[in-house]
Formats: sequence, structure tokens, C-alpha cells
Amino acid sequence: MSYSNRRPPEGINTTSSPWVADFLLLLAGFFAAMALALWLLLKLLTYTATWVPIGWEQALADPLMKTTQQHADQPYLQQLAESLALAGGMDSNIPIQLQVDSSTTANAFATLGGHMVLMEGLYEVVESEQGLAFVIAHELAHLHYRHPIKGLTQQLGMMSFFGLVFGRTDLSQLVGTSGQLLQLNYSREYEYQADAWALQAVAQHYGHVQGYDELFRWVMAARPSELPDWISTHPNTASRIQRLEQLIQSQGFTTSGTLTHLTID
Repeated sequence: MSYSNRRPPEGINTTSSPWVADFLLLLAGFFAAMALALWLLLKLLTYTATWVPIGWEQALADPLMKTTQQHADQPYLQQLAESLALAGGMDSNIPIQLQVDSSTTANAFATLGGHMVLMEGLYEVVESEQGLAFVIAHELAHLHYRHPIKGLTQQLGMMSFFGLVFGRTDLSQLVGTSGQLLQLNYSREYEYQADAWALQAVAQHYGHVQGYDELFRWVMAARPSELPDWISTHPNTASRIQRLEQLIQSQGFTTSGTLTHLTID
């Protein structure tokens, strides 16, 4: 008895659906899986970043933040920052290292190792100590919640992730830019969290929150048109004020009080 292979049926390796649909489905599944992996990675990095010792942050930031001359207003602002930190219940293990920059830009930022920088341009914008205190308390909140180290670990994690997946290619840069939009959402969450902490600290320190929105009102007048939230690191100013007003109402903070004159040069 002899055997022979049967001839396979015609069309056994073909499909009635077009290949484009299958390819697009596979591509969508790949990017969905990548987005999920990136989201989980960012969550993990955010959680573990708070374990980084403050001393490590200081060792990294101190050489970059040293100034050769102390600003005349620095002692007053340092004392104000320390009082607000105490009022807000800031983590006492985090040192407060406030510096004043001569830039005319109305801005401030917090960075690694407990460092905070205020720019002289703020003096021309806020009208009272309470207005400046809210800005300082907002930056203290970033330090309290360890936002700088969280942001740094997220950025490094994203760069490493896209480098491993796509290598050093144009596609890696394109996808990395898209991934930045996800990172912006984290930044907005941090801003809302810092705003809430700052409002609490100001209310506790002064007994009222009158003047907290002076910088916000100036921003709205100076920049009536702002970028939408989804492509901006900071929330829309009107949205921030609205959230804070809701928080004031829910927490029962006093909205009227005596404003303190700024004792700065």
C-alpha cells in the first residue's frame, strides 16, 4: 500500500478580509500595549521616587544652585518661607533653600534638594505679602510632595523606555513627543495639588486667604489667551482660580482680612 500527500484546498492561506484591516488592528494593539506599559512605568517611578534620600538630591543640585552673593531680600523671604512651611505642615526633613533671582520675569520654581528660586519680577506683580506668600507656599508644596524628583525620574524613565523600544530613530523622537503629552498631565496634577496645599498654608498663617489670587489675576490680564490644558504643563489660570474658590468654600476659609505691605526693596 502506498501513500501520497493530498493536494491542499485552494485558498487555504487566504482570507476574505483585506490585509490592511488586520495590519491596522495589530498596529493599534501594539501602541495600546506600549501606552499601558508606559503608564505602569510612570506610576512605578512616581511611587519609588519618594524613596530617594534628600541628601542625594542635595548632592546633585547644590553645586548648580550656589550663588556668590546673597540678595538683600533673602533673609525676609527665607523667614516667610519657613513660617509658611510650618503653617502648612511641610515635611521637616526637607531643607528650605530660598534664593532670589534678579530676573524681571514674574515667576518662581522649586527644584531638587529643597531649592526654591523667586524672581524679582514677582514684586512688580503681586500687591501684598499674602499674594507673594501664596506663590512661595505653592513652591513649598512642590518640595513637600517631592514633585521635582518625581518629575525627573518620570522624564528619565520615558527617555529610557522610548530608547529601548525604538532605538535612536526619528520614530523614537516622534513617539517620545507624544509621550510628553502624558507627562504634561502629571504636571497639571502636581499644580492642582500644590495650589491646594498653598491655600491651606496661607489660611493657617494669616487667618484668611485675601490676596492669594493676585498673581493669577495678573496672568489673566497679561495673557488673555492661554494654551489649552492638554498641551500645557500648567492648568488654565481661570480653571485654577475656579478650583481654589471651590476649595475656599468647601473648607470655610475666611476670604477677607488685612493685607500686609511687602517689606522688600
